[in-house]
Amino acid sequence: MGRSRLGSCTRFCALGQSGFTLPFVLVMIAISLVAISSVTLLATHFRSIATAEDGERLYYAMDAGIEAAMADLVRGADLLSPAYDPPELEINGVRTTITIDSQGESATLEPILQYFDPGVRDPALLMIPSGQRYLLNIMNVHTGTLQVNWSFDIISNGGELLEGNLILKVLKLEALPSAGRGSGCPSGALHALINKEITSGGAYTMSSGAINISEPGIYSVAFCVENLAGATLTTRPYKPSGLLTDTWIYGMVFKDYKITAHAQVATVTAFVRQMPGPTQPPVGGWSRTNIAWITNRVTPYQWVR
Repeated sequence: MGRSRLGSCTRFCALGQSGFTLPFVLVMIAISLVAISSVTLLATHFRSIATAEDGERLYYAMDAGIEAAMADLVRGADLLSPAYDPPELEINGVRTTITIDSQGESATLEPILQYFDPGVRDPALLMIPSGQRYLLNIMNVHTGTLQVNWSFDIISNGGELLEGNLILKVLKLEALPSAGRGSGCPSGALHALINKEITSGGAYTMSSGAINISEPGIYSVAFCVENLAGATLTTRPYKPSGLLTDTWIYGMVFKDYKITAHAQVATVTAFVRQMPGPTQPPVGGWSRTNIAWITNRVTPYQWVR
């Protein structure tokens, strides 16, 4: 009878152990599956983070390339000139190249009237001696209004002022003479001609009035001091005020560009407006060491990634 109970216990105990082992194995399998899934998810997550960081590095590098080209626009560069050398950058190991196109029909930018500086920072315009002129060539005048206001002070040199004659011209020239200071007031298709006789020192203004520009293209402004005996002319500073007591030009003057940055397989494109756009001076062509006297306003209108 004792052997019978022992045999029964052995059978039931074996059954009990078998019932405990199966759930334990199932739990361990479940834990293993969860762990594998978690590792897979973490690996995917880290790969996505690395991919996002790589993408950010590319776009930061391309944005820096476009900003470098826009900095050249501020300083008066013509990005479509064959002589222009687009910037090439390497930032955080990413090499970026820049290509330039005309805007075309990819983005529609509305024309804008604006004031701009004729380049009063240039000493050759700031003080024009007797018998000299200062010629400004504006390369991108659009249809609409154009107005030039030249404000200046005549300071007597102490002697008697015998005679003074000044001329302000707005012209459309067939061939462009050398910009900046020179001798002789240029001749050509006149859009405005203002003469002023000077007989005493003081503050003066010469204004072209509103000129209707019906033909877009290159226009020239000539600030001519035909004769100014016994006195010095000093051009008053530029202010975008519209007041006759300041020096300014007002018009529909700008140039548009499509700037594309390339880095590996990615691109970023910016549609940008430069106002007033390229001008002459500088004499001898624009370079990063020979920039314009006019500081351009540069506005990105659209970014495409």
